[in-house]
Amino acid sequence: MIYDDSFGHWFTGLVDGEGCFHARIHIRKDDHVRCLVAYFSLKLRADDTPMLEVIRDALGVGHIYKHNEKLSKWPQADYRVNHRNDLRRTIVPHFDMYPLRSKKARDYEVWREIILKYKCRRANSLTDVQWSKLNWLIKSLQQVRGYEFIEPVIARERVRNTQSPLFVHQPQQMTIDM
Repeated sequence: MIYDDSFGHWFTGLVDGEGCFHARIHIRKDDHVRCLVAYFSLKLRADDTPMLEVIRDALGVGHIYKHNEKLSKWPQADYRVNHRNDLRRTIVPHFDMYPLRSKKARDYEVWREIILKYKCRRANSLTDVQWSKLNWLIKSLQQVRGYEFIEPVIARERVRNTQSPLFVHQPQQMTIDM
């Protein structure tokens, strides 16, 4: 990973809104082997593909897939990182260095544990205890979160901007003339 802090913070903010951390178990049809499928994705409109290319080039990992209009109202582009080593060596260190600030941070923590603990793609090689824990993690990651207001996480130690804001909102008092 060779990029500056401004890219790191910008990318994390984009992922806070549009990114996904995926993990599921796939059972192969031919031999019924259970496989762990885990990846990171960032899906945007297809006309934002140049932005995804910048991200892919900066991180040095992943691929961009284009989806036609049959899958959504508008064509989309999906940046994905599938390879377990790329996830462990690039994606996890990025979000450890530039942490997510939204509720998606909870998803990342579960997904991170899956990526770091379960290095083997074949889930059949796991013990019953490991299998049970992996299933629990995947289910907790897949749980749909209801609307819940949480206070945003603010990391003051990482903020380096010393410029005063260009716009400061000053609440105005309302007066009614009669």
